[in-house]
Amino acid sequence: MNRPFLFLGIILFLSSCISRKKELVISAPTVSSPDLSLNTASEAELFHIACFNKDTALVKTAVVKITNQANLFHVACFNDEATIRKIAVDRLSDESNLFHIASFDEDAAVRKLAVSKMSNQSKLFHIASFDDDVATRKIAINKLNDQANLFHIASFDKDTASRKLAVSKINDKQRLNHIIAFEKDNEIRELALNQLQHN
Repeated sequence: MNRPFLFLGIILFLSSCISRKKELVISAPTVSSPDLSLNTASEAELFHIACFNKDTALVKTAVVKITNQANLFHVACFNDEATIRKIAVDRLSDESNLFHIASFDEDAAVRKLAVSKMSNQSKLFHIASFDDDVATRKIAINKLNDQANLFHIASFDKDTASRKLAVSKINDKQRLNHIIAFEKDNEIRELALNQLQHN
């Protein structure tokens, strides 16, 4: 083969390689964000990410997409980060699971969120009666509507503000009259009297 043709062949070969490289660079896919990469993830894959991935942002995105209550409860119980547990709690609907979180989570904000989502009167009464945190008890009291339970809180809670809150939700005249007759705290008696006049 003549040298000019050989040289021309090399030039054409190199040109084709460069053009293919350019095409590859241009058509390379962009890296997806964590949210987009989880759009097609299965429940099992999302749960695995929530349990074992070290990327907090990715874990949060995964938990938001989890729908299985048992999986959410597991995350709410065992994840080390309170912010992630709160995301899981916010997606829980099972009263027993919420009550467990409200009773045993070490973070007050997580427990408060769980209480705010509860509606079961007996479980709310338990928290209103026995939780060590006054703010958590008040959230539970505010969701109570059972008159006997409210009367018990109004009569026996050690925190005056909690007792006032309970009285403000009582509309049973017999119980209000009992508070007016036997309560030693003037403000609570006045509150009960005001309730009686408006019911």
